[in-house]
Amino acid sequence: LGRNTVNVSGANFHSDEPKARASFGIGGSLNWGNGKFTAHAELTHQFALSGKRARDHVTKGQLGLRIRF
Repeated sequence: LGRNTVNVSGANFHSDEPKARASFGIGGSLNWGNGKFTAHAELTHQFALSGKRARDHVTKGQLGLRIRF
């Protein structure tokens, strides 16, 4: 973590990642057909504990379906 720099074909790229991050999330699942089908979802939000830049917030979602044979 911290400042990372890489050079690609003469162009420098860098990132200043915060050292401390926090996240929270919520999720759930629903079963039907005697457990043959399961749908699940999750939503998480992550943010830096230091700094006030808007880009330090990330929200992610995931959906899924499981079928048992």
